[in-house]
Amino acid sequence: MLSEWLRGLCLSAAAERTAELFAQMKPYRLVLLELIRACEQPQTTEAMMERFAQLHANFKSTYSGANLLSMLEAAGTIDCITEDGTAYAEVEVEPVVKTDENGIEYLAPGEAPAMMWVAAEAGRAMVEANDPQSRIDALFAKESQYLPVFKRILRLANQEGGVSVAQLSGAVDDDPLVQEPRYFVQHFLKNLERHEAVAWCDNS
Repeated sequence: MLSEWLRGLCLSAAAERTAELFAQMKPYRLVLLELIRACEQPQTTEAMMERFAQLHANFKSTYSGANLLSMLEAAGTIDCITEDGTAYAEVEVEPVVKTDENGIEYLAPGEAPAMMWVAAEAGRAMVEANDPQSRIDALFAKESQYLPVFKRILRLANQEGGVSVAQLSGAVDDDPLVQEPRYFVQHFLKNLERHEAVAWCDNS
């Protein structure tokens, strides 16, 4: 019973830290969610960095992929493990005996096991609780005066193959609604992307 209680306490703390991380990193919400989704099954650091590079192509981050992984790990959102599932922090690398060019033996650090990343329960819960529709509804309610602009962008983005920023700019930037205060289409795109209403695609 005590072990179950401690486990529940740890999960609760991880959930709180994860919620706090997402609250502090609102502009990075989508990137963080995608990184968690990427490691629903254990992934190597290389695979996670590749996923971050794909996300970074359309989202210029001041943080590196390694920074974001460290933040997620520190919050208990994802775990760093070895290939056999052992917590990486618990791994003890035994030194190995080597011989130098003069035939003298010495101890050298052993080879550390491969590092893997996997979504923790707090991270999986955050993904499952993610409700883009509610956040989009809240966005539209908060900025109801710009509903015609948001709807225009969504209609254009909904066409097969998507739409370029230049095309959206031509459809939005001269609208009387965005003249005072002055906004450009990127402002609305950023809000829609952050709320998972639109996503970038590569049509090259």
